This record gives sequence, C-alpha cells and structure tokens, in this order.
Amino acid sequence: MHGLRREEVRALETIAAIGPGSVDRLTALIGNETLDTLEGRGLVSVVQAEDGALLASVFPPLLEDFLKTQVDASRKILRKMLAPSSPSYLHNSAADSQAASALAALRVEIATGQAVEAHVFRSRQRALEDERYGFWETTRSLEDAVGFLQVYWGGPVDRDRARYVFSHTEKTSGDLQDLLLFTMTHAMWLITETGDVSEATALLAQLAASVPTLAPDATAWSVFLEVTYDRVRPDLDSILNFLTQQAPSSDVLAAVKGLVGLYRFNPDEARDAFEPAGETKRFPRFEPLVHGLAMFINGRVDDALSHALAGRKAALRALDQFSVVAHSYVAALSLLHRGLSEEAEYIMGSTFALGRPGFLVDALYNAMLRLASLRDKARARSLGAQAGSSARDVGPLPAAGKGLYDLVTVPVTDLKDFEESANRLIDQQLDHGYIFDAAHTALVSSCFLPATSLLERLRSLLEKRNVAQHDALLQIAKAALDANLPQLEELLAAYTPDGDTYHIGELLRGAAKRHRLAGMHLTSAQIERVLHVFAERFALRNLLSPVENESLRALLTPRENEIALLAGNRSNHEIAQLLGLSVRTIETHISNSLRKTNTASRKQLAVFARGEQPSANKASM
Repeated sequence: MHGLRREEVRALETIAAIGPGSVDRLTALIGNETLDTLEGRGLVSVVQAEDGALLASVFPPLLEDFLKTQVDASRKILRKMLAPSSPSYLHNSAADSQAASALAALRVEIATGQAVEAHVFRSRQRALEDERYGFWETTRSLEDAVGFLQVYWGGPVDRDRARYVFSHTEKTSGDLQDLLLFTMTHAMWLITETGDVSEATALLAQLAASVPTLAPDATAWSVFLEVTYDRVRPDLDSILNFLTQQAPSSDVLAAVKGLVGLYRFNPDEARDAFEPAGETKRFPRFEPLVHGLAMFINGRVDDALSHALAGRKAALRALDQFSVVAHSYVAALSLLHRGLSEEAEYIMGSTFALGRPGFLVDALYNAMLRLASLRDKARARSLGAQAGSSARDVGPLPAAGKGLYDLVTVPVTDLKDFEESANRLIDQQLDHGYIFDAAHTALVSSCFLPATSLLERLRSLLEKRNVAQHDALLQIAKAALDANLPQLEELLAAYTPDGDTYHIGELLRGAAKRHRLAGMHLTSAQIERVLHVFAERFALRNLLSPVENESLRALLTPRENEIALLAGNRSNHEIAQLLGLSVRTIETHISNSLRKTNTASRKQLAVFARGEQPSANKASM
C-alpha cells in the first residue's frame, strides 16, 4: 500500500468494510477514477457474476483481511447503534457480551448488503474447481484427484466430472492418505447417487482388506456412514474402542467419534473425541462443527453463536463451502433458539445463495431449509420441497429428517392426534439412536403445542444426559398446562434468563393455543396476557410469532376494548368525557374487563388490550 494517496487508502478500507460489491455501487461511493486506479495497481479484483453484473473486491485476500481488521476497530459507534435491537436477555454475561458483539457485526453485514459476496464466492469457487480439474486431467493422479474432489466436499457437484474422476483416476500409485480420502469420498458419492449404504461400505471394506494400515480409518468411516444413513449400531462402542486402540491419533476416527457423540446427545463425548487426534492430510475439519453443537447442547448458546459466526466469516474468505455450511447450521440453530429469526433467515439465505453444497454437508443444507420453513409458514411448502420429499422422517441431527417439519407445518385440529404423532416420531428417533434429534423434537413440539407426555419425554432425555438448562422451562410448562395461573405468574416473576427466554415465550403461546383448542377460552386469554407481560419484560414483542387471539376478541366487547385501551393513562372522568359516557358506565366496564382478563391493574389491562387490538387504539384516539 506504499505510495497510495489518502483517498485511495480510504477507498480500499471502504471496499473491505462492505465486502465485495457491484462496480456501480462502489463507483458511486469512491469515484470511478479511484476505482480504476486501484484496479490498475492490482489492489482490486473485478469479476463477472452469473447475471452479468461486475463485482469488485480487495485483492489479494490477505490485504482484505488486514483492512477488515483495521476497519473493525472503527465500527464501535455503528455497533453501539445496532446492539440495542438485541433482546434484553442477551446482555447478562461475558458470553452474552461476545454474542451481542457478534450480532452487531452480523447486522453490519446485513445492513451493508454483503450478501452479494455469494456471486464472488461462486465465481471464485468455479475458477478453483476448473483449475484443479485441469491439474487432474494432466496427471490423473490420486493427489490431484483428491485436490479436485475437496471442492465437492462442500461445493456444488458437477456429477459428470465427479463420475469421470472416480472412474479414470490412477489408483495404483500415490500417497496412502490420498487413497484413503479418495475412497472415503467415493463412498459418500455412491450414497448420494444411489442411496445404497451397503455398496459404499463394501468399497471401504475392500480398501481395509487390501491396505491393512488404512483399515482403522476405512472402518471408522464405514461405521460413520452406517450410523448417519441408517441407525446407531448396538455394538458401536466396542467397535470404536477397538479402533481407538489401533489408531489412537486418527483424526478420521476422532471426527466419527465426535459426530456420534452429537447424535447420541452427549456433548462431553463429542468434545473429548478430538483431544488425542492427529492431522490427516487434507481431511475436512469436522472439529468446529462438533464443538459448536456441543456448546449448543450444553446450553452455551451464545458461545456457540459467536464461534459459528466467526468461523463462517473465515470460511467465506477461504472459499471453504464445507465450513460455511457447517458454521451456518450452528449459527442458525443458535439464532433460532434465541428467537432472532430475521438474522437466522439471513444466515440461511446467504448459505442457500451459494448453491446446493457437496455431499459431505448436503444434509445440513437440507436441515436449514426445513428450519427456515418452520419460521416462515408462508414459504414452508416451497422450502420443504427443496429439502426433498424422499428424506427419512428421522435424522442424526436436528431437522436432518423431515418428521418434525411434517409435524408442525400441518394445521392442528386434534390435540390427541398431534401428541400421538409427536410421540411416535420421538420413538422412531430413539429407535435409530438419534437422541439429539429426539430431544430437539420434544423441545420444539412441547413449545408448539405442549402436552404432559411430551414434556416428560423431554425431561427424561435431559436427565439421562445431565443437561439442566431447561429446568425453568419445564416448571413453567407444567404450570401453564395445569392452568395454575398464580404459580405460573410466580415462576415468571422469579425467572432469570437462562438461554430459554424465547422458547418460554413460544411455550406460553403454545399453551394458550392448546387451552383454546380445548375450549378453555378464559384460560387461554389469561395465558396470553401473561405472555404479553413476559414479552414486554424481555423485549420479545417483535420476535414472538403472532398469538392466535380469537379468544381475546370473544372475551371483551368492542366497547370494553375501547375503554381498556384508554384505562392505562386516563382517569374514569377523562374517558367518560372523551367517549360521551357516564363515569359510572366507565367504572362498570373497567371492573368487568379486569375480572374477565384476570388483570390486576388498569395499566395491565391497557397492555393486554394494546397487545391484541392495535387498530382499536388508533380508532379511539
């Protein structure tokens, strides 16, 4: 950067701050002459996107990373402006502070339109794919085949190219680690092409028999495929222990053990799997995915979020779509758990914009499609269809199977049918050994439409794994189901944020819906009132899904609603003058409304009315 004028340095900092953007937009920001000068000096790279638009970014990436670091230090004012939009429960610990900072950075990304990075990412990734395929065409070697196939672990797959490389690579010479990775990738390819796990495991068994030194890794990968695409084997622990004795520092085995630990809802087992691991040449890094999900299971949602957002940014710069998808999945789960649906949809949407990923993370991509559909019922059918209708009902990780998606996207007309369907799905997940998926289903279905049996399933699964972060939620859920309003209000008044704040809001909404469907309209309205107080307290009003409020409309007459809206900040005399009624009439309406809604004060009554009848407020003023 030596010799650059001050305005040229500022221009580079601007491009680095907002990320790759359209040439037209950058010209408007920094001027055509400056942009041309920087491109002429080789400090700006211009590529053509699929739609023909020209996109510019700082080059080389090392300089971009340096400038981003410098610019980040000057963003404190902007971050302070953005941070207050975070829910109030995100500011209670060092981890929360890190999460709030990560959220601020994410919102800067959203606000500055860095989604256009997808165009640049795809263009660069295609160039990398073409380059590596060219190398392989020249040599047909194992080394160049693995170098090329690495792109398809995370990136969109050209099936003709992949098929040709698998059938025409010279496998009789080369590094044994390359042979291992080539065969592991070929096995994954066979499953995605045919759905036949046995053909893939037979290929790995053949490698293990022909090259004994590769047998532990080949066997471990075979076990992984069986567990992931079929079910957890009863003898899994004995097999993994035997393989660990044979290859204690294998990171293939470490990845398998870590992922299996997640499947079985055992975060400590998952985290500890990587402690003795070595470093297999060019093996994809599963450790960040495993550690992120292990933190999520342990209730360290903010740590998982910060970890995932940082990893996603690094992966985008490195053209590593495998890691982009893995980190985005963890970030999406964490954001949705916090009720930050807009940010989660951005993360998932920017991942979708990169194109359908390769066979190692395709399942996570489909899982995000289903997670997105659960948040946006209007798009549920189209998003769910993109994830594929042929998927199994169960999967090793949350939303990897389509069962939960099918369960909660269908309108509920019968409480018993929903409860039985949810329990059957949990039984299937447990039968396959997918305990993480079962716990996630129990949690989501309990919040969607709580039932005693579902809460007991959730409690049992958490107790077996010594997971305690949902204790308050379970207590609140029982009080809401039992319609014990005094206890419910006492529990909510004593509640301190523990990671479940948003889920508790969803649970209250679900409990109100359940009581309404059961014909208990007064109880439903009372719980909806409690929900609104809770939402006001934790700044959740814009995050919670709309409450079904037919019961509220039935509780208060139009005149009672009108008066209730005014009761919070006007006297009876003022209301009487405004509406042309007698003071006694106003007193009677307010007394009846307090009794009907079980509110304790005029102010609570007004909050109750505002939450359900915003249009009436305007009409009455």
